[in-house]
Amino acid sequence: MTDERRPLREQLSAALEDLTYPVRNETDLTPNFPSWSNTRFESADVSLTPRELLLLVPKDYPYESADELLEAVEGVLREEGDID
Repeated sequence: MTDERRPLREQLSAALEDLTYPVRNETDLTPNFPSWSNTRFESADVSLTPRELLLLVPKDYPYESADELLEAVEGVLREEGDID
């Protein structure tokens, strides 16, 4: 999935859109891990494996949509100074 021409947001969005929503807990995220086994979400400043991504997801379940989950992950990355 790594493609430096695609911003990190697009990479994450593409991965999260296939989940079944609402996402009620971490176990709703993990079924995608086998299909993400060789995946890295990368930009100039950030490189995440799916497991690292899972650790970033705030525990504010449920997430009703891919956009809502993506916003939560991006919020954590901003707080940590990984993205602007």
